[in-house]
Amino acid sequence: MYKLINDLSQTEYFDFFIDIKKSGEASIDSETSGLDSFNDKMKLLQVKTNNHIYLFNLTELSKDDFFKVIDTIKEYSKKNIFFNAKFDLSFIYNNTGILLDYIYDVMIVEQILGAGILVKKFPSYAETVEKYFDEVLDKEVRKGFYEQETITEEMLIYSALDVDYLDKIKEIQESSIEKFKLEATLDLEMKLVPVVTMMELHGIKLDIEKWTKIYKHFDVLKIKEETKLKKAIIKKYFELKSPINAIEAYSDLLIPIKTKNGVTPKPRKEFLSDLKDKNFMEKEILEDYNIGSPKQLTVGLMGFGLFLDSTGEEVLKPLANEYPIIKSILDYRGYKKSVESYGENYIERINSSTGRIHPQFNQTGTTTGRFSSNIQQIPTRGKDKYAKQYRNCFIPEKGNKILGVDYSGMEFRYAGTISNDKSIIDAFKLGRDLHTDTASLVYKTPYDDVTDDERFYGKTLNFSIIYGSTPYGINKGNPEISIEEAEVLMDTFYEVRNGLKSWIEKAGQEILETLSVKTAIGRIRRFEYKDASDFDNDWGPQWYYNKIKREGISTIIQGSCADIVKIAMYVIYKENPFGNKLKMILQIHDELVFEVADEIAEKAKDFVVSVMTGIEQSFLGEIPAAVNPVLGNYWEK
Repeated sequence: MYKLINDLSQTEYFDFFIDIKKSGEASIDSETSGLDSFNDKMKLLQVKTNNHIYLFNLTELSKDDFFKVIDTIKEYSKKNIFFNAKFDLSFIYNNTGILLDYIYDVMIVEQILGAGILVKKFPSYAETVEKYFDEVLDKEVRKGFYEQETITEEMLIYSALDVDYLDKIKEIQESSIEKFKLEATLDLEMKLVPVVTMMELHGIKLDIEKWTKIYKHFDVLKIKEETKLKKAIIKKYFELKSPINAIEAYSDLLIPIKTKNGVTPKPRKEFLSDLKDKNFMEKEILEDYNIGSPKQLTVGLMGFGLFLDSTGEEVLKPLANEYPIIKSILDYRGYKKSVESYGENYIERINSSTGRIHPQFNQTGTTTGRFSSNIQQIPTRGKDKYAKQYRNCFIPEKGNKILGVDYSGMEFRYAGTISNDKSIIDAFKLGRDLHTDTASLVYKTPYDDVTDDERFYGKTLNFSIIYGSTPYGINKGNPEISIEEAEVLMDTFYEVRNGLKSWIEKAGQEILETLSVKTAIGRIRRFEYKDASDFDNDWGPQWYYNKIKREGISTIIQGSCADIVKIAMYVIYKENPFGNKLKMILQIHDELVFEVADEIAEKAKDFVVSVMTGIEQSFLGEIPAAVNPVLGNYWEK
């Protein structure tokens, strides 16, 4: 079933050399002691080529021998098949300094083919094998590579089976790629795999001292706001009621009686039954009341005349201007999110070997084709001055700069092009800010006299229109705009942006007819077919049809912009004239971030800007491409 190679002097290695030279294709997998390519060890490399499976025992082979194996693959294999290629490529690169190319990633192809209809966004290898061959892989055996030094026969058989299916799955997938004409999407995504691998390996440095200062600032605000909230709710409760003891108050406020300071619930109840002094009751409740409990918060808000079905943000946000207690809740949640989402979590992500954070990027992590990652949501703005500084904590090594280049109004430029809307085309050709231009048109205000508030609502309207929102949706997100006012604004918008309106209507109808959409390069997102029998109510079908129209139009625009960003990433990587002095380190929505050596920083900026605008321009026609480059000592926007 397999040939085990412990030493390159074995005849089996000569067989491998002949096979890969003859085949020109290799299915590749690896077994490691963990998931960290900087600190964990490679134990086994599995290669299937010319229908033979070779297992390279890396616990026996020297580093030089492993380099020779990878160098041979690099030279002779022109199609390297993986499942989740980044994982194996990262380990191979960190152990040999060789980055394999000519990648075919079965996992990514599965996501391309199933965009919009996959049951799981990230199908596992075992699930993929079972889907195509109805075979069940026992992944429990893999734990042995983590837990023990000795590689058993069972582990070797498992490893050989693991690599055996890759080329077979590829063969099936390729027929589907051809059927749906996804060749251009496949080509782009596969070329991008080594680019994304290196982006993750480069990572980015974090200013720990500055980061700590910011999140501790928010921690203090969180504690203050939480205490203020609790005191307000407790004060209101005692204004409206005089409980006979703490037990009654706990019952009214739905506070559970739990073990506290080693005292179990039974004696706690006895203590609370005897606790009748208002000041002491308030102190005890202050410690035990939980702002994070929806039930307790709902009851607490009743004292303020608020009888709510939910304490979700979508319910609370429209009430914030009218009720200070609601604003306080939203502020508290914002501070809490800041501390929990960032805070020590990011410091703990710093790799012990490199001293840098190495984000994970999923290039087909969304149904639109946009990237997803675990570093996407770093704040760029906020009412608190500290919120804007999170990005400033990401810094270069000494002698380098951070270069961030963000596409300007990318989605609206593409929307103007695809809809051939004259008003949008003219606005961009005049160098106008589209949000200000929209505000000027709907409020009938001269362009130069548009206020900040009007521009904000112009921006809200622009995004609402191209992503299929309704007057109700606009009101929900911006309660200061009534539903009636939102209707008037949308009607006025469509009067002046009639080209966009016509395109949205036509595209929406095509989406319903085909249950699919295509991006600029032919990437496909599909939608499930549903009829009235799939819903429990009369309005369900219409809700679903409206939903897929919104999501479909969003995919055409966002997905096409994602295509453009990805092409730019590949071209920058491929044509980079500065070598390691220019490294791509982050991809965030429509922005690319680089670490660049001081001595070539300006030239590198010009190069990146030229590539990014050039790629975008090829998709825009009359509308000029535009980017915003920022070069500095930290990441900013």
